[in-house]
Amino acid sequence: MTKNFESWSYTKLRELATAIESGKRPKGGVSDFTEGIPSLGGEHLNSEGGFKFHKIKYVPVDFAKAMKRGMIKTGDILLVKDGATTGKVSFVDKSFPYEEAVINEHLFLIRLPNTVNKKWVFYFLWSLEGNAQILDDFRGAAQGGISNNFSNCINVPLPSIDVQNKLVQAIEDKFSQIDVASNLLRLSVDQLNAFKESILEAEFGKINYKRKLSSLLSTKLSNGYSGKPVKYETDTKVLSLSATTSGIFDASQYKFLDEAGLDTRDIWCKQGDIYVQRGNTIEYVGVPAIYTGKDKEFIFPDLMIRIRANRDVIETKFLYYALSSTKIRNEMRKNAKGSAGTMPKINQSILNDLDIPCCSIEEQLQIVERLEGRISNADDMTATVLEAISRCIGLKKSVLKSVFSGSKSN
Repeated sequence: MTKNFESWSYTKLRELATAIESGKRPKGGVSDFTEGIPSLGGEHLNSEGGFKFHKIKYVPVDFAKAMKRGMIKTGDILLVKDGATTGKVSFVDKSFPYEEAVINEHLFLIRLPNTVNKKWVFYFLWSLEGNAQILDDFRGAAQGGISNNFSNCINVPLPSIDVQNKLVQAIEDKFSQIDVASNLLRLSVDQLNAFKESILEAEFGKINYKRKLSSLLSTKLSNGYSGKPVKYETDTKVLSLSATTSGIFDASQYKFLDEAGLDTRDIWCKQGDIYVQRGNTIEYVGVPAIYTGKDKEFIFPDLMIRIRANRDVIETKFLYYALSSTKIRNEMRKNAKGSAGTMPKINQSILNDLDIPCCSIEEQLQIVERLEGRISNADDMTATVLEAISRCIGLKKSVLKSVFSGSKSN
């Protein structure tokens, strides 16, 4: 990609944009709304300049219509303004699925004139060079962010519109080549997941004797407590749903609570507990994970159900693998109920009624030993492929660096 940086002009984003806006939510938040106008926040922007729509929130139609700022249009650039993902950007192209949508107070919306190639400006902001200029305005601690002044920190390189168009086309040609490799890698992940499912089916499919989950518990099922997370650090940590989405406990995914009276409540995680996602997208609803952290280090949230196995009749890992099997996962998905199809949920009754394959403790331990060896190998291969997918994103950043590395710094 040939460039002549010396002939490019540079314009402050503040001067270039026709609008830079933030949105809002109704007083009291949006958790009670299951339909209306989609409201996007930082969690809906992915790391590849696109979007994640699996946990969409809504504001009432009347509220959205009354908003004077923050209505999303094709060609807009959305930017996370605070929190851990400050500086993340996404582009609203023609594939955006909503005719009407708004942003909340955690995003900036950048609208550009038709005199520039809007993708050109987006690619600059997504590049390492552009993102560094965005973060020049970062202030605050871990939960800090950028101010309305961020756009004065950004010098957008502006070659002629013909050069912008040609370079955007060249960038997207390179990205298409990278996407081919990335899609093949994602297919490998799907194949590895199918392989793991076949291993589980081979073990559990031949067990004819079954018992209701309710008869295999040491204590009754229990939902957790989510509370109202705060943005500052406290001694009380509540797990995020993402802590168990992969099926493996991730201790880095949590939020802080600042409430009295929680110490004595039966909402604290205990080593060996199984936590099942009772609410998520249909792909993830019902995902189980074994808690491997310290006792009383975390509270488990309302969107998880706690299972404690009666070790006299069933091994925890055996139960975990049984709950992970395709047949039982499909049973949970089939019975999940959701509002507007956005967040299917299962409840304790659905879990209690599950038919769990059972055999002697000795046979359970043998099955777990076989599964751990084979699934561990598949998990290692999956981790390697996921790392390769991550490198594909890095390759895209390298392409952008080759375009923008000569841009004038702030």
